[in-house]
Amino acid sequence: MTEPYYWFGRNPPEDAETAWGARAIYVGDPPFIDLLPDRQGWRGEAGPARKALAAWVNAKGLPNIKEACVGLVGSSAEVVSWTDGSRVIEASPNRSYGHLYLVAYDNLSHDERISQAIAKFPKTFGLRGFPGQRFSLSQRSSYVREGEVVLYTVTATGEDFAKGSPAEIRAEVVQ
Repeated sequence: MTEPYYWFGRNPPEDAETAWGARAIYVGDPPFIDLLPDRQGWRGEAGPARKALAAWVNAKGLPNIKEACVGLVGSSAEVVSWTDGSRVIEASPNRSYGHLYLVAYDNLSHDERISQAIAKFPKTFGLRGFPGQRFSLSQRSSYVREGEVVLYTVTATGEDFAKGSPAEIRAEVVQ
């Protein structure tokens, strides 16, 4: 996992594999939040998980946390948060009198991430290069490595067969 040289913003939970943090300029009611490019950082590898979180932060997280900050003064240590499914964004002035410390992260366990990936596949499927054989995906054998889901296919008799990212396996699936 790639860690920034210096983390800006509130600290994400230790088990959050992908997170964004920022220290923004903050002026009270109505809230004005000015994000500075050099006061933002990421936890986790650059890739699909980070890209999805960034899109969520921009489209949903920031607009909703701005609403949650109504009435929050710069001398406060209060933490406000907004949750959308498995994603969370938090903010606090941290008694800074002019800054807002933000963090956004995916709040999914490894098992939940694996389950979500498996749910996007048919219950059984064929694989290119193995005509006539049927395969499924194994929750038990699949895992998360460096923030990315790795799925294991299993044979009809339940034996582990092959592993790959959801995209790699999807490219080999035939009906």
